[in-house]
Amino acid sequence: MAPSFFVPVSIEALSLRDCINVCGAAGGMPACASALAIASNVQCNGTEADTCDVWLGHHRHGFDSGPFDSCLASPTAEPAAPVASSYSGSSYGIPGDCCVLSAGELFEVPCDYHSNFESAARGLRCLCETPGSVASTAEAVAWVEAWTAADLERRRGYLVPAILACAGLALLPWLISCIVACIHGCYRKAHATATSGTEAPASERLCLWRLRNATLTAARLHARIKRVLLGLGWTMVCIRVYFFGTIGWTVSGINGLFEPITIPSTWFFILLAPGVFLMMLSVQPIDAKLIRLVSVIFVSLFTLFGSWALRAFLSPSTTSAAWAGTIGIMAFAAICTASTLRCNSQGRQTMPPRAALRRLWIIVRSLFLLTGVSFMVLGLRPSKLLDESGEIIQTELGRGVAGLTIFVTAALCTPRNRGRLHRWLGSLGASGTQEQEAAALASLISGRSGGVAQALSTAKEMFRVLPLSNLAAADLASNADTGLNARVKHAGLGECDAFVSHSWRDDGDLKYAKLLEHKFASATPTIWLDKACIDQGNIEASLSVLPVFLSSCKELLILPGPTYATRLWCVMEIFTFVQMGGERERAVILPLTDDDYSEADLLGKLVQFDAGEAQCFLPGDRHKLLATIEASFGTFHPFNKIVSSIFQDKLVRRGGREDSDHVEAADDEEAARRVVWIQYHLRLGNYDEATELGWDGDQ
Repeated sequence: MAPSFFVPVSIEALSLRDCINVCGAAGGMPACASALAIASNVQCNGTEADTCDVWLGHHRHGFDSGPFDSCLASPTAEPAAPVASSYSGSSYGIPGDCCVLSAGELFEVPCDYHSNFESAARGLRCLCETPGSVASTAEAVAWVEAWTAADLERRRGYLVPAILACAGLALLPWLISCIVACIHGCYRKAHATATSGTEAPASERLCLWRLRNATLTAARLHARIKRVLLGLGWTMVCIRVYFFGTIGWTVSGINGLFEPITIPSTWFFILLAPGVFLMMLSVQPIDAKLIRLVSVIFVSLFTLFGSWALRAFLSPSTTSAAWAGTIGIMAFAAICTASTLRCNSQGRQTMPPRAALRRLWIIVRSLFLLTGVSFMVLGLRPSKLLDESGEIIQTELGRGVAGLTIFVTAALCTPRNRGRLHRWLGSLGASGTQEQEAAALASLISGRSGGVAQALSTAKEMFRVLPLSNLAAADLASNADTGLNARVKHAGLGECDAFVSHSWRDDGDLKYAKLLEHKFASATPTIWLDKACIDQGNIEASLSVLPVFLSSCKELLILPGPTYATRLWCVMEIFTFVQMGGERERAVILPLTDDDYSEADLLGKLVQFDAGEAQCFLPGDRHKLLATIEASFGTFHPFNKIVSSIFQDKLVRRGGREDSDHVEAADDEEAARRVVWIQYHLRLGNYDEATELGWDGDQ
């Protein structure tokens, strides 16, 4: 009697064992891969177009090897068609010892998808053949259970090699960073030894020591931040991508190798976004070359994903709308990222590194926000999350939870939070703040070939001073060329009376008057004025050795006017002067007072300085200085506090004089200092700090 074939209505099968039970209840057995079965075209009721992929009873006699030479319904049957190794109906593509029938073709699949592969088996039905020719379904079930046990044991055998391989990859960045640090340390030591024997004045040796110490301190600080962030991020990405993907497939040839013995791989998407973001956090805004490399990597990745989506879009078996959206998003991301690599005719990038890094963050965060939403929509829908019996499908639950994690992580990676993390990592250790201050100083001379010794040599060649007698009031009216460069003279380091720090937007006549009123130590004073003493043909080189110029002046003359606190270069000059060893007593403040602004008003503006709001004449300079602050301090607040503290003594003394009639303890300088600090913290909204200083809640 010829066998008959049927597909039970609305019964999905996760494994061949399910089909044995379903078919056995109807007096049959999963069908053999005979010509009749392949050509049967049995309708699958309750499915789209009444078609579906179905389990067959054919399997390998020996686990994991050999031909498909056995069938549950007929132990000696041979398949009527070859069995392909790649089943397109499963996103996992796991090879196995059983087979399914899809569109008239045979494909090998695992005999049991296990609970972790439930979503891969969705839509699979059972093609039953009656009458069955085995003694009982119990024998067939016993065979499937034996296969399942052997499959799990085989997967466990790959676990230790995969863990070791993943651990090796995870430790790779740490190992590389240690090797690079050792090489740099040996180079610096050799270079320092080579230059230590050169004869130089004590002031030059002290300047060289400060610059070298700042450079070494900055290197340690940045290396610590990069090592921690890159190492942790890379480890997370390795666990998600390599352990459950590349490594598992490499050591076994089986995709999804460890899912049946661990948890669904979708759960490990939880590590993906934090891992990528931690790796990106290791890139700092002063790392121009590294930012360029990261941009190239992201452009390549977006192009690769876009090409993959285009290939899927052109496939007739996929949903076109979803892939079309993916293609558009990837193309837009690639174009936006490629814009950070645009160069001018001289071959230099038109976008400053800090701006390029901020754009990269916006693009990556936006993509992860979209990914998180899509994962949550796909994984947490009741129709996808629950199977027919109402049980939760772990694969889909993991996808939904991972989507929530990705979304939250991307939302939390704001510029302020990124800066706070950098600040915290930089402050670890007993001298965290001092390291950050030294790093900011070193960043101003970073990028020069030859290191600090070359910077000092360049400064000696380019150091010029302007005799005060050669300066006129008209020269301070604007930064336009008035021929000052022709009036300067070369001088040795340490031979300048004063470094003039001012804003070109403040009144030039007031600045000139203050300079004439000031009592210089020399009878024929000389000053360092930016417009006069910077080599206009090589401005970048002059600015890169600004710390040396500042340390070579006997005092710092600060001429604060209404706009001084809004100019970033001005405040950076003050910070650099102090970091290069200039005592605060040598920083002389000459406020540009007039009928509109008193001394207290001008000093109050300095106390409330905010680097984030300050500007530069050239946008590129602003990005460079802000990148220096962010890379060293993480956020602007610590830098603002350091700069503001420089003006505290002056403001305290004046505040003590003006409030002597109103404050009972005004004669006590410590009490006056406390009042000023309370006012300072209240302006910034730091109510906790103000309370600790004795603020009682009154404004």
